[in-house]
Amino acid sequence: MTSRFRAFFVAVSFLFSGLIASSALAGSGGGPVTLGDFNADGRIDVLVADDGVLYVYATAAGGTTVNATESATIALPPQGTIVQAVADFNGDGRADVLVETGTGNLYTYITDDTAAGTPIAVDIGLSGSPIAVPAGFTVAGAGDANGDDRADIYLVDGSGLLYTYIVQADGISVDPGVSGSPVTIPAGWSVDSIGDYNGDGRSDVLVQNAGTGILYTWTTQADGISFELPPNSGSPFTLPSPWTWGGGGNFVSAKISSDLAIQNNTDSQVYIVVTDATGVAPDSTASGLNVSGIGDFTVAGIGDFDADGVADTLVQNSTGLLYVFINTDPTTQSTQGLITTVPAPFAIAGKVGF
Repeated sequence: MTSRFRAFFVAVSFLFSGLIASSALAGSGGGPVTLGDFNADGRIDVLVADDGVLYVYATAAGGTTVNATESATIALPPQGTIVQAVADFNGDGRADVLVETGTGNLYTYITDDTAAGTPIAVDIGLSGSPIAVPAGFTVAGAGDANGDDRADIYLVDGSGLLYTYIVQADGISVDPGVSGSPVTIPAGWSVDSIGDYNGDGRSDVLVQNAGTGILYTWTTQADGISFELPPNSGSPFTLPSPWTWGGGGNFVSAKISSDLAIQNNTDSQVYIVVTDATGVAPDSTASGLNVSGIGDFTVAGIGDFDADGVADTLVQNSTGLLYVFINTDPTTQSTQGLITTVPAPFAIAGKVGF
């Protein structure tokens, strides 16, 4: 590891003693999640969207090609609909799609239990609208906040108030009695990711300070609507310029918690910061350079494309080429390949968060 990377593995948790009580936020920087396992085969698939069309590229065995027979258009939502998250909202092991309509209503497309070798599809009879987004709020992401194997919905407003809607068993309704606000995000900070960073089965919230690059992990308690205090919550490291957040995923097979992928905006190098079991401290020995020499490609998502238990790196360029690096550990690839070319005007809407 270079001295440059050692330098930003700095303990900065003490800075947050005054920040946690702050109450202003410019807005959420978290993008929607559009990678997920839609057919429960253990491999991450890719959702692409155009205005009025949702299409899933199913990943074939090996992780570097598309399974054409299972890839399909899964929904034709009304124009103006925005993909806000991909996650398993009803706990059946298959990714579902959370969208927001032009009127501000959230709607969940529940994925059907299709047989292997048949196109991925949505079960409209099980799909529905969990909630309308309250005035002033935007969707920050989705993840299993309370450890019940169902994804929940995170919203944030202009003051930084983060609110978690706990989703019920059907995946299309929320339980207001157990939903609530875990924290107010400080001024100048934005949500980077919703993911399990300490391996306890509950999603945590990773935020970043736009001015300083400091990353901070709020670790979720059992109720899903409150956070642990330091040292259980804290700062993994400071993200130096010109590096940017790339995504989260487990890059070490023996771990169950999520690590951090970052990318250099100058030379496109991707670096993996492996976190320790707490999720709030880096493991500098295990961390390292993931991929380099990828030209104008940027990280499009992080996920396990070959079902080996280790997250892989998906990159995309401006022409729509989707290229995957199959990782065996944070710094080693076993293979790589061009998955597909996403045709214009389709696009991946965001990065994977967990």
